[in-house]
Parts: sequence; structure tokens; C-alpha cells
Amino acid sequence: MNKSIVSPIRPTIVANLNVRPPSGTKGNGQSGGPEDKTRKASRVVITKTNVQVRLLPIPTLTDGATVVARSVLDPDESRVILINLNRGHALVTRALARADSLLVRHLCAQGLSDFCRWFDDKRDGHAITGAIRSLCGIPRNAMLSQSAFSTRLAICEAFRTLDKIPIYGPRAKEGPFALFRFTVAVRDPSDIPNWQVKHGCV
Repeated sequence: MNKSIVSPIRPTIVANLNVRPPSGTKGNGQSGGPEDKTRKASRVVITKTNVQVRLLPIPTLTDGATVVARSVLDPDESRVILINLNRGHALVTRALARADSLLVRHLCAQGLSDFCRWFDDKRDGHAITGAIRSLCGIPRNAMLSQSAFSTRLAICEAFRTLDKIPIYGPRAKEGPFALFRFTVAVRDPSDIPNWQVKHGCV
């Protein structure tokens, strides 16, 4: 299994989501009480960190989909988008047997595009979408359909790693395989549930 090497996370912006003033103070002039605890619990740190995209072919997906991308938190607390490719699907089976990397790229791009759409209502998800669009050279204000977004992803330089990893033919390896990584400013604790570090969760 490939180990990701990520830059240390350093806080760059600290935001307090609860801006209401305390209802009272302690005798020493410090705020206290339930509202003070709420404010402390609401502190969010915005940090620039590396997110790694990996591919893991699996025997089947329960809903019969060709591909699904999901958020995963590594033991070292680095954030991962894991693309599960359904080997049991006829389309995938044929693509892998024929070493049709272009089709595999399009399938994986579809999974990543769906991930972006699924989490785009989250602040971290929106930041991820923006970073991936930038990676593909898509202008910030460009209006694209999901199909067009997937197509741009499939042909971008980052996805060319799918042409070379050993997932094709009778001697295919299991993985997971590191595809690429990108840097993005995200929240701690994250608003994507699977990326919430236990000690940072509220």
C-alpha cells in the first residue's frame, strides 16, 4: 500500500462561529458559563493541507454502480478521496481486460465528479471542487454540466497515472494506488463527516 507523505498541517486562519457576547463574567473578569463553552467548541481552524486521491478496485459495489468515490481519513489524519472501482461490473471487467485506460479514466472521473456534487453544499466540499477544477484548468466561473466536468477530469494530466498503474490484464494488483494529490484550504474540524478528526469533533 502506498503511503502518502503530506505536509504538516499549520493553522492559517482561526474563525469563531459563535460571535454573541458572553452573558456574564467570572469574578476574575473572564467569561464563563455554558455560552463560553459553546464558543470554544465552535472554533474552526482553516488550514492548507494535502488531499490524496487513490484508486482501489474492489470485487463489487452493493448498488451495482461502476464506481464510487468516498472520503477517508488516514491513521495519520491525512485526508483521502478513495475511488472504488467495481471489478464485478461488466463494463469495468471489459475495460480492465482490454487495458482500456481511457474508459477507466472516464469512469474514475465520473466518480470524482459525483463526489464533488455530493459534498458541494459543505464548505470543505466546495473547496475541494474548486481545487479540482483548478487542477484541470477549468475557469472558476465556468458553467459546466456533470458530463462536461467528468470529461475535463478524465483528460487532465493528473488522471494520466491511470494509464500506468498495474490494474490491467491477468496479473493485475489489488491496490490501493495513489493517483495524485492537491493542496486545498479546509476546515478543522471538517464538515465532511468522514474527515472529522476525533479529537477535533464537537
